[in-house]
Amino acid sequence: ISSGNGEWGTICDDGFDDMDAQVVCRQLGYVVGVATVGGDFGEGPGEVWLDTLNCVGDESSVANCAISWKTHNCTHKEAAGVICVSPGDDDIRFVEGHVPWEGRLEVRPAESLDWGAVCNTGWSEANAGVVCRQMGYSGGVAAAFGAGTGKIWLGDVSCLGNENNVTSCGFTWQPSNCDHSQDVGVSCRVNVSVRLRGGVNSTEGRVEVRPGDGEWGTICDDNWDDRDALVMCRQLGYY
Repeated sequence: ISSGNGEWGTICDDGFDDMDAQVVCRQLGYVVGVATVGGDFGEGPGEVWLDTLNCVGDESSVANCAISWKTHNCTHKEAAGVICVSPGDDDIRFVEGHVPWEGRLEVRPAESLDWGAVCNTGWSEANAGVVCRQMGYSGGVAAAFGAGTGKIWLGDVSCLGNENNVTSCGFTWQPSNCDHSQDVGVSCRVNVSVRLRGGVNSTEGRVEVRPGDGEWGTICDDNWDDRDALVMCRQLGYY
């Protein structure tokens, strides 16, 4: 941080936590942040300006937090750091699904190498819709695809439904009240094209389907019956 006379210095990591990091990152123009301690990003130059930074988490600037200036027993080896996350810079993916448009939802923040889960606290159809549109589909619903491992990056996700990506929604970063039994799964809606091939005329033939812009393929005849055929023919413009 910079003092009033323009001299830059560090913040002591005593008591520095994710609430403080959230405010630092928000002031820098990012969505959310995670605290690091112990000089993870090296020892800074100049003064250790702040002994403690005590933010609630919703402030727009560190100047609005409780601050203790220059009364400290810290060295630069205890410099506080942050990892900030930008809206839309994250990656998302589905794992453990049977098809590409479904699975357990995992997120990888831009600044991390680790994929992690999303907790289902407060999960809604609006959230699923935002995720599916971000993945290139037209909407979706919650589904179960088992428990993951490792990080749980997001919890309490709250989307209005018109966001372009899930990190533009409200959320809690690395929620402490979740475990992997609460991992979110999503099943997206996908447009399916149908056609008939190999028949004598256009009204009969082998049924082939294509999900979205994918490849054409066949349907297994296990449990195939006239009701299925009726829906297929209706989609093709018959009946």
